[in-house]
Amino acid sequence: MEKNGDSKGENFTEKCKNVIFNFIAEYIKENESVKNNAERTLLLVKRYATKLKADFDISENKVLPYKYFLFFSDILSGCYEYLENYFKEKILNEYDENSLLILKYKNALQSFKTISYVMQTNDFSSSLILFRVLYENMVILKFLLSNVDCIGEFDEYSMIKLTKLYDIYGSKTTGIKKLSKINNSTYQLDRLDIENKLKKNYDWAKQKIKKGKGDINFHDIETEVFREHKFIKENMIKKYNLISDLTHANTSIFTQPDKDVELFNLLLDCFEQMGFPLMVDTFLTLFKFVYNGQFQYKVEAFNKLFFALFPYVYGK
Repeated sequence: MEKNGDSKGENFTEKCKNVIFNFIAEYIKENESVKNNAERTLLLVKRYATKLKADFDISENKVLPYKYFLFFSDILSGCYEYLENYFKEKILNEYDENSLLILKYKNALQSFKTISYVMQTNDFSSSLILFRVLYENMVILKFLLSNVDCIGEFDEYSMIKLTKLYDIYGSKTTGIKKLSKINNSTYQLDRLDIENKLKKNYDWAKQKIKKGKGDINFHDIETEVFREHKFIKENMIKKYNLISDLTHANTSIFTQPDKDVELFNLLLDCFEQMGFPLMVDTFLTLFKFVYNGQFQYKVEAFNKLFFALFPYVYGK
């Protein structure tokens, strides 16, 4: 991959992060100035948006070239790194439920970056399979953001899966322990307690999703998340089912010589209709409300920058 760097050989990923850090510093300084007004703030945001586009060489007449996915990935990753550094100790606290959500978003960013690089090889089948993973993670993260009472049991279920992995490849474990709280009392759960409570894959969501018949499944989570966005849900369910066929090899589409154009169109639709908007919206929601709003001022700056860089995400 070619480097979009300056004369010092600095690649765009690192340069992007530095530009974003400088943007936030200048944004804060500008908003604390007695001369500040909406016009000055807008000019500041536009100046940094223009610089980022120029550094990456994003052409205004190309809305979504392949490399745009790398651009989007680096911008969101740079913004994430700023916030991670800003509250590093809190984010890395393993007993903090906010930390679980934030690190889940970090994993989603890594998945998106992987998709971005795979796309550069014109491997759209693999890109779509990876998108399915990304989409599921983002839907579940969005569900947890709206239903915080489910976070603890989601974490417990994850511990069961992790322990099974350790049993195969790591040291054999006799059980897992988790400290939980009810009001001011702390008690300890072991593996058997958790497995008895969470017998099915999505039982961690049963506090919110009441289902008369059958087990809770991913589409139940999806329906809850997009309850107010039926158009998105209906379109993405169709696409999700198509992508699932690729994932499970339940089709001969891989053998079709002219499949690439249609697979790319499907991938592009997935990101335009769902991937890009969901990643931006979840980023802003996540950091706006965690830690009692301590990120809120920074999120205001990122929201303005994202709007300048990705206007179509906001429906413009």
